[in-house]
Amino acid sequence: MPNIYAIAGGKGGIGKSVVSILLAQAFSFDGKSTVLVDADLGGANLHTLLGINYPRATLIDFLTKRVKSINDVLLLTKDKNIRMISGAGEVLGTANLKWSVRQKLVRNMKTLSADNVIMDLGAGSSFNVIDFFLAVENHIMVVSPEPTALQNAYMFLKACIQRLLYLKFYKYVSIKKQLNRFMFPGNKNAITTVHELIERVEPRSAKLSLAIGKAVNNFRPHLIVNLVDDQSESLKYHSAIKTTAKKYLNVEIQFLGTVYRNPQVMQIIKSNKSLLEIKPGVNNYPLTKIKSALYKELIAY
Repeated sequence: MPNIYAIAGGKGGIGKSVVSILLAQAFSFDGKSTVLVDADLGGANLHTLLGINYPRATLIDFLTKRVKSINDVLLLTKDKNIRMISGAGEVLGTANLKWSVRQKLVRNMKTLSADNVIMDLGAGSSFNVIDFFLAVENHIMVVSPEPTALQNAYMFLKACIQRLLYLKFYKYVSIKKQLNRFMFPGNKNAITTVHELIERVEPRSAKLSLAIGKAVNNFRPHLIVNLVDDQSESLKYHSAIKTTAKKYLNVEIQFLGTVYRNPQVMQIIKSNKSLLEIKPGVNNYPLTKIKSALYKELIAY
């Protein structure tokens, strides 16, 4: 079964798709096979960044049962170790799939014959994005050095925690009121932190209080800071997100690494060529560190 990585972020324009491609390329240097999945249903453009103007088959063909297997929508790229699944296609409803359909898609991705699967998710905090992100074990968040990107990164993490707790604990009537106060904090009795939620739940059910803490602790997102000019800038943004996430959500953000700004990326995109033609250059060492960190995480967990 492949290692599946979900790559997301709080907003558009932060370079999730570019990071996904560069990471696949880094795996390829080790001879590892990767399937890039464009899971930005309703706004897919990963195929364009790989120099494919008109995909012969897409994920929509699988969802609408035009093909029997997810393997039937695999596309070749310029790198023999990298294949892709395009999310292109305009079918009403695909941007808001049912929960059961999202789970089915992830199950099918686990059957792909590859060392790695990288899911390039859409921007924002839609149910599609959040549920795909939570459905796999390896969570990678991308952020760029902008105040709005940092704000949206925190809101994305908060939405993940709220959705995680809803899926696991909303069925328990005894703590539903406390969960509502955390998930919909629009009144004076709002619960604003996970720590406070755990404290409020504990008198009603010590068992559920412990379970909430464990569920949150098991959520281990990693962070890649993209489009920076130096490492100190990257560490500054990681520190800001890490501090806020720990204080309010009780989530530990692991710093995965930095991807530096590279003018060659925009030049290739404008020329409508494949980003697989890019020479990582200044990002050779950072991508190697990111890749090594991911390998170690898989061994640890």
